Amino acid sequence: MKTISINNLEKKYNLKTQNKAYIYCNNGICSIESYSDVFGIQLYFKGKAEITPKLPDGWILQGNKKTILIYTLENITMKNQILFEYEGYIKITKAIIVNKNNEKLSEKIAINNSNWDNQKFDFSIDNTNWKKYKNNVRTNKVSKTKYNLPDYGLPKVDKTKIKTKRTTSTSGVSSRGSGGY
Repeated sequence: MKTISINNLEKKYNLKTQNKAYIYCNNGICSIESYSDVFGIQLYFKGKAEITPKLPDGWILQGNKKTILIYTLENITMKNQILFEYEGYIKITKAIIVNKNNEKLSEKIAINNSNWDNQKFDFSIDNTNWKKYKNNVRTNKVSKTKYNLPDYGLPKVDKTKIKTKRTTSTSGVSSRGSGGY
């Protein structure tokens, strides 16, 4: 697959890319390219994968089954960076990327779809190597989304001290709980 960089896109289409960021998720690697300094990323995705962060020092990755948050607490920026590696299948459906002024950058999600119409096969030769297409096919090796996160050194939450309080309200004629906590 031919990789297109931001510089090539800007030259080819005469784009002003100051407030644009590109998310690439292909072949087990998810990365970002941007001219602006990035201070936070929120990715929405479909699929199941085992995710391992590859962020610079000072950056944190957290996530659940459908959302990944990538942020810094140390006022460190990034522009062009591998965000994480994954095994399984991920399709980024939406991205929110912000700069140091908490302004949303315009994002573009690059999708690697095999273009089967433009493939040039010669079926008369029996030496076709299908291994290069294997990475673009969903595999069922990963049954649920899992994160291999490093110890970020953040304070732990003591869940034994968390208390919930249910409030109820009563009025003259009827008594109904508010259902709130």
